[in-house]
Amino acid sequence: MQLIEVYKTDIDNQLLAIKYDGNDTDELTRIFDDWYDVEFLYKFLEANQQDLEEAFQRKITIEEAVEEISSEVGMLEEQLLDRFTKGKMQELFAPLNNNEYVIELQESKGKIKARSFRRPKVRIYAIRIAPNVFIITGGAIKLTNAMQDRPHTRMELIKIRKVKQWLRQNGCEFPEDLNDL
Repeated sequence: MQLIEVYKTDIDNQLLAIKYDGNDTDELTRIFDDWYDVEFLYKFLEANQQDLEEAFQRKITIEEAVEEISSEVGMLEEQLLDRFTKGKMQELFAPLNNNEYVIELQESKGKIKARSFRRPKVRIYAIRIAPNVFIITGGAIKLTNAMQDRPHTRMELIKIRKVKQWLRQNGCEFPEDLNDL
């Protein structure tokens, strides 16, 4: 595992991403590359067609779902950069577990904030080190209520926990510790 700096203005305003061993790119780049790939979206939605009606809360074609998810992805990328620039990434990310209040090494999920999407489906998963310091561990198109419901979201749970354990093992719990990795 390797930490890749995505954006940084100072020690208290950083966005990093994990590059897993054997991968060519970091997780933030990988997920957006996948999500902007229309062929990837079609294949994903065809494989998960049984979840579409519940996720979108209406009958929807795969073509309509691809269009809506593509719009959501673009907006999420814009909001991520905007929140970073303003030093307010904590507005985009929330604890993965709604009952977790400790910030250090907090498992987090990021999703768009927009009224035009009743139920956002695109998620970025991260470890929160400080109020505005996040390490991206992966991402998923989440069509079910619980992450445990589908293999691709269960894999994201495994990844986020593996990164959290790796950070602990390497004594990285605060922004100033990131320089040692």
